[in-house]
Amino acid sequence: MAPTPNDPAVGPRAHVLLEANYRQLLDRRPNVAVLPWGATEAHNFHLPHGTDVIEARELAESAAGRAAAARVRVIIDLNAVPPAGVAGIKPTDKARPDGDALLYGALGVGVLKMKIHKAALARIFTDTAAFLDAEALLAIGDSLAG
Repeated sequence: MAPTPNDPAVGPRAHVLLEANYRQLLDRRPNVAVLPWGATEAHNFHLPHGTDVIEARELAESAAGRAAAARVRVIIDLNAVPPAGVAGIKPTDKARPDGDALLYGALGVGVLKMKIHKAALARIFTDTAAFLDAEALLAIGDSLAG
């Protein structure tokens, strides 16, 4: 079974208030709230009554996630061939400055990506119960980079 957002191995998403804990809110100090609104109404036999609510919530969570990501300092697009996953990043970009962020393309980050991949696989083979989320992979990358 896939881990849920509130699974202790994954942790709550700090940008989603109903999942965030008080410590995350104190640490992150959000200054914007996105309030999803949607009608609860019949959608014939093919959709649930809460479709508009579900869509509004998903859009709000996506918007909050993008806002939280605005603090990102490194952006990596691992697609080496079109279509690009992140507009404006070329496959050969390697620490190209873009505002406050550094951009990496698939070829520019390839060596580090393979090191992270090998370290992650080694950890999974060592601990078969391990679940490596983005934070765990970032920690592996940090340990390899410096």
